[in-house]
Amino acid sequence: MLEFTGHRDIRLYIRTIWRWKLLILAFVIGAPIIAFLAEHNKPKQYAATATVSLTANPNANTGSGTPSPFATGNVTAVAQLITTSAVADIAGAELSPPESGAQAVSGVSTSADTLTNFIQIKAVEDSPQAAVAVANAFARALNVAGSRQAKAALRTEIRTTRAQLRTVSHTSPNYGQLQANLQSYEAELAQSNGVAQTVQPAEPNDTPVGPHVRRAVELGFV
Repeated sequence: MLEFTGHRDIRLYIRTIWRWKLLILAFVIGAPIIAFLAEHNKPKQYAATATVSLTANPNANTGSGTPSPFATGNVTAVAQLITTSAVADIAGAELSPPESGAQAVSGVSTSADTLTNFIQIKAVEDSPQAAVAVANAFARALNVAGSRQAKAALRTEIRTTRAQLRTVSHTSPNYGQLQANLQSYEAELAQSNGVAQTVQPAEPNDTPVGPHVRRAVELGFV
């Protein structure tokens, strides 16, 4: 490394910079231009957000084993489930035209607020209308997937309770409690209540959220 000793070294640095001026210009000017062209040619993207909340679930304490996030009301865990294939496949089937779950979920992200128990589903697509359709489809799909899971748990409890009743005498103190549990499970299954409610449907926003031309140019300079 050159050690600075005076004006002679400054002239040496200047001559070195001048010698490599074309390469320096290529980096300083060329890289941002390439970044601008690459980002500028991308199609515009638009975002839409739907807000859902978990409804009170009377089945939270039923069933054996580890309860589902829908039963416990764990909004963080439920938000993570939204981008899984179980929910994405349902949402994709609701779109017009239908899409696969992998296609539908490609621009979807979620966030959970543990203070309000709200979950926000954000969709980024090539048009405001498409973003709205995807966000609202995932909000509906969350309710469908959760309802299916709750019904499956209730059916399991009903089968288990009926099997226990067949092994218990009518005079047994446990028989009355099992009968009451069975009636409760059957009533809850008949009600078919949803597990998630859309409190704020997604609405179109004509302001694009991408591409990020300025950010790309700045990174090009860096």
